[in-house]
Amino acid sequence: MESIAQMSSNDRYMMEAFEETRLQKMKRKCREEPFVPAGVALTCFALGAATYGMKTGKRSYANNMLRVRGK
Repeated sequence: MESIAQMSSNDRYMMEAFEETRLQKMKRKCREEPFVPAGVALTCFALGAATYGMKTGKRSYANNMLRVRGK
């Protein structure tokens, strides 16, 4: 096997990727793409609010929340 000094940067990156835990990977991905977690949270909120609107009979509120989710 090659020594670490002889490996290309891509090979080093792949070795580090295999050695990281799920939590470390999630933190790294959030640092690389900070808008993705925010988008996921807002989508979950909009879907939850739309579900609440449907259950309580507020159709216009539910429709508005579904439109928010799609933008």
